[in-house]
Amino acid sequence: YTQPNAAAAATKIQIQETKEQEEAAVKIQAVQRGKADRKKVEEKKQEVKEQSEAAVKIQAVQRGKADRKKVEEKKAAVVAEKVEQDQAATKIQAIQRGKADRKKVEEKKAEV
Repeated sequence: YTQPNAAAAATKIQIQETKEQEEAAVKIQAVQRGKADRKKVEEKKQEVKEQSEAAVKIQAVQRGKADRKKVEEKKAAVVAEKVEQDQAATKIQAIQRGKADRKKVEEKKAEV
């Protein structure tokens, strides 16, 4: 009976080793899946970060464009106001010159 017990013991050892190998293989696979999943998560985070940065850049460009447009509109308003002031000053000067000239004419008429 020693041989069957030895054979049974050897079989048990082989079964135990096979079980340990399977457990080790499962552990290795789990580690590899975890590593691959962490890599995917990191790639996704990077993608989201890049998209966010791109959105911020687009917003900054749009704000800059809008602000430049406002500045140009303000400049145009200032120019238009200056033109209006110049025209008003010219009109006042013309009125004053006309008034002064009419006064001179009246003075010359009075002299004669």
